[in-house]
Amino acid sequence: MRTADMVKSKFFRARDVEGQPPMVLTIADVTEELMGRGGRQEVKCFLWFHETPKGLQLNKSRVNVLETAYGPDSDLWSGKKVRIYFDPKVEFGGRPVGGVGIQTPPGAIFRGTPNAAAWGDAPHPQTPAGAPPPPVWDGTKWVVQQPAPAAAAPARPPPPVWNATSQAWETVNPQTGEISAPAAPVHQRPPTISERVNAGHPPTTDGGWGALTPTSDPTSAAPAAPEFDDDIPF
Repeated sequence: MRTADMVKSKFFRARDVEGQPPMVLTIADVTEELMGRGGRQEVKCFLWFHETPKGLQLNKSRVNVLETAYGPDSDLWSGKKVRIYFDPKVEFGGRPVGGVGIQTPPGAIFRGTPNAAAWGDAPHPQTPAGAPPPPVWDGTKWVVQQPAPAAAAPARPPPPVWNATSQAWETVNPQTGEISAPAAPVHQRPPTISERVNAGHPPTTDGGWGALTPTSDPTSAAPAAPEFDDDIPF
């Protein structure tokens, strides 16, 4: 039995990783723990992992490694991979004593967006602009998702055309392409008093004189002059 296993601890120590192969672990959470006793208590931050119940205390150098790869927000670290190993260059009091080192995947640099997974995780490629949705795994095969059909925009008629001659906006018939001006309102004059009086008594077709008496000569084409009373002086 290794001496490191004789004294149980809930946190990684140098003796836990010394002489052991590096461990690839998945970050589960970041918490704050109250450490120390009596008046020497202080709050320290720890990493917790899915693969082991032991946590790793975060110091300035370890935080710098994680921040460079996964960003300044520790909420974004969950699910990310790190490698725990024995680092003989860790110093204490100005001299190397060895300790727990931490690494992130090669090339993992935070640039404002989450990095692709590494060390056994399936990468999540970003969908290029204009590409259809990525395939989804249905349990037996990858199924290609069909993009939702775009809603057809209603047809828009051609814009009106200004006619300088008629001083009006003229519309274009989309079927024939002909230009048609909007119908101008028809202005009618009001009826006169005579028109309103005679509306119920239309004038006769003979101009109001009455039928003329025909001449004695039936063969004459010209109508006979009306007869007047001789007693009426002129």
